[in-house]
Amino acid sequence: MKKTLWKDIKNSFKHSLGRFFSIMLLMALGSFALVGLFVTGPDMRETGKSYFEKLNVADLSVIGDYGIREADQKVIEKAKGIDDVEYIYLKDVVVKNSDVSFRLFSKPKDISKYEVEKGRMPTKKNEIAIDVNYQDQYPINSTISFSEKSDALGSKVLKRTSFKVVGYVQSGEILSKENKGQTTAGTGSLDSFGVISKNAFDSDVYMMAKITFKDTKGMDPYSDEYTDLIQKHKDDLNKLLVDQPQLTLTSIKDDANETIQKNQDKLDDAKKELDDARNQLTDASVQINDAKSLIASNEQKLNDAKKQIEDGQKQINQNEALLKKKQQEYQNGLNEYNQKSAQVTAAQKEIDNAQNQINENKAKLENGKAQYESGIATLNENIQKIEYALQQPDLPEEQRAQYQQQLALLQTQLSQVESEYQVFLQTYQSGMAQVEAANQQLNAKRKELESAKAQLSQAQTTLNQAQVQLTSGRQQLQSAKNQLQSAKSQYESGKTQLASAKEELASKEQEYLNKKSEFDEKEPDALKEIEENQEKIDDAKDSLNQLTAPVYNVDTRREIPGGEGYKIYETVSEIVDSLAKIFPVFLYFVAALVTLTTMARFVDEERINAGTLRALGYEDHDIIKKFCVYGFVAGMLGTILGVILGHTLLPFIVYNAYHNGFIVPTIEMH
Repeated sequence: MKKTLWKDIKNSFKHSLGRFFSIMLLMALGSFALVGLFVTGPDMRETGKSYFEKLNVADLSVIGDYGIREADQKVIEKAKGIDDVEYIYLKDVVVKNSDVSFRLFSKPKDISKYEVEKGRMPTKKNEIAIDVNYQDQYPINSTISFSEKSDALGSKVLKRTSFKVVGYVQSGEILSKENKGQTTAGTGSLDSFGVISKNAFDSDVYMMAKITFKDTKGMDPYSDEYTDLIQKHKDDLNKLLVDQPQLTLTSIKDDANETIQKNQDKLDDAKKELDDARNQLTDASVQINDAKSLIASNEQKLNDAKKQIEDGQKQINQNEALLKKKQQEYQNGLNEYNQKSAQVTAAQKEIDNAQNQINENKAKLENGKAQYESGIATLNENIQKIEYALQQPDLPEEQRAQYQQQLALLQTQLSQVESEYQVFLQTYQSGMAQVEAANQQLNAKRKELESAKAQLSQAQTTLNQAQVQLTSGRQQLQSAKNQLQSAKSQYESGKTQLASAKEELASKEQEYLNKKSEFDEKEPDALKEIEENQEKIDDAKDSLNQLTAPVYNVDTRREIPGGEGYKIYETVSEIVDSLAKIFPVFLYFVAALVTLTTMARFVDEERINAGTLRALGYEDHDIIKKFCVYGFVAGMLGTILGVILGHTLLPFIVYNAYHNGFIVPTIEMH
């Protein structure tokens, strides 16, 4: 009997599939909306939390109107509960020749990092990673150039304005693609951002401090607890920074006054340089005129020197001719002296030869006489010896006879020799007379020779004096020639120097004219620039006097410039939470009405089958069971389907509805 009931229930499913699926889908829609909307908001916030933790987004950011100076850093680091603090540079610029504004950040180390979508982060000061939304306009390795406005003191903070694109990034602080906040560049609305190396900035102060706290680790950044804790830290920082505006103002004014004074000194130096240049040109004009006068005077001196050289050359020519004449006279006298000297030498030789001959003849006569006298003496001595021997009584007769013979022979020889000697004496006397006569003649010739020698000596003295005079004349002439040559060299040198001086004067005069022309041309601009710079300095002084104490903004993630996306993302998640409280109820109410109507019609259509079952003995609760099973199965299947889809599908539908306005990664299931 129960089988018949269950068979009827199965048949009711088969014969009313449209009604079954309608009820199932209505229940699925209600549970889909209810579950999906209830989990989407938390999923969005959990996704954001994971994203912020991944990039270590700062809990608080401190921005000063005049930057974060060293004194500010010391104060900030005194805040309680700080986990880490990092200081960065930033500058608002516009793309060159456009109104597209970019906020350039220095590359962080640990806090508020960037997610690289493509390429890499910059490592050199000429590299940049830009907002991923601009990847179509600026491909990797392309160049992007910016224009930077100067600050009130005319300073700029970027070392360069052109960068090579090396990557595309997303920021955990700038979530919105459409509303990135306000800017001081371009149209006033920030269009994009970029990340560059710290080395690309030229600033003595940082622009922003990024802070994370220990007690916020792992907390839901959208929770009230987190908000209250961050507000406490914010109040603490504001108290620490309460005296910094006035201290910073004083420090800035001191630094600015020093800078203004340096610029004033530079401007005064520029004025002095301009006056010096004017005075130098005046002095140069005077020097050129003096140089012209000096050149004219030197030119006259050269002309006078030229005339003196010509007169000196004439005098040298005359003296050279006179010296040649004297040289010829000296040469003639020398020739005559040499001739007479040769004659005296020949006469002296002749006299010496004659004297030698006389001496030789006299010596022969003397020798001959001496020989005769010696022979006679020898003979007499021998005769005396023999006579003495003959007087000896005991002389033998034989020997006496020999002695007598020898004596007779010696006496004969003596007689003969004496006879010859007498003849020789006549010859000797005659020869000696001739020798005496020859000596007298030689003495006469000697006197003549001595007289010739005296004359020759006098001639030698005269020649020597003439030689000395000639030598002196030659030296004087050579000295005059040397002086003339030196004068000529000096003249030529002076002539060259004069030509060089004229050329240099012409060059200097042309240089003077060029510089004067350049000075006359640039002087108005220089005076105008000096005047403008003086006005700038005066304006800077006025601006400095009007300078007010800076404001230090301690911003949460919601308040930071560019944090509109963070607030909007939170708002969207809260809107989804609000929808989860209203929209599913409305859907369930509609589903209940439609289901009630559908089940009412289903009951009405099943009256005959219900009557049949009643006739077969089924109780009312058995018949009610049929409709309850039908509704329960349809509703339960629809609810299960709705819960599954609500957990998996609706969060993606909501994400896709909003993701075009955000850079948060794909929603995560929690």
